[in-house]
Amino acid sequence: MTSQGNSTLVTPNQEGLGINRVSVKPPPFWKNKPDIWFAQIEAQFRTSQVTADQTKFDIAISAIDSQILEVVSDIILQPPADNKYENLKGRLIAHYSGSETERFQKLLSGMTLGDLKPSELLRNMISISSNLPDSFLKNLWLQHLPTHVRQILVTQEGDLKKLSETADAIMTMSPHSNMAA
Repeated sequence: MTSQGNSTLVTPNQEGLGINRVSVKPPPFWKNKPDIWFAQIEAQFRTSQVTADQTKFDIAISAIDSQILEVVSDIILQPPADNKYENLKGRLIAHYSGSETERFQKLLSGMTLGDLKPSELLRNMISISSNLPDSFLKNLWLQHLPTHVRQILVTQEGDLKKLSETADAIMTMSPHSNMAA
């Protein structure tokens, strides 16, 4: 048996029989990005071939600290007969992602370029927004960019990814400050 980081590998014995298994060691729960945390733990489930609902549920609750578990204490103390893991996941994502109104408010007023690249700001805005049209997101994103960058990009066509790459290049070559006007 060998241990490599967060994984344990059991190698075959002399008869050639053995079990290959990767243990699941999820990181601490991310309150600010619960959907990303669940995507990460589910990747570990796939790698480790964990498919049983009870096992997923048990692994997930073992990775979540007691303060966060209070939010789902009813599910833990009296779990549903089926879909324990999905119920836990749904409740935590709903609780820590905030309401649609809160996310929209953060998108409108809580984002600044600061030391970020324009593409990083756009990625942050996309991660907060859900189902907003690209045209609306583009206009909102442009408002957060310095005037000289905005003046160039407003005439550009293309998808947001391409525009954000162009904005990054402009900012890199520009002697102007990162501060939005």
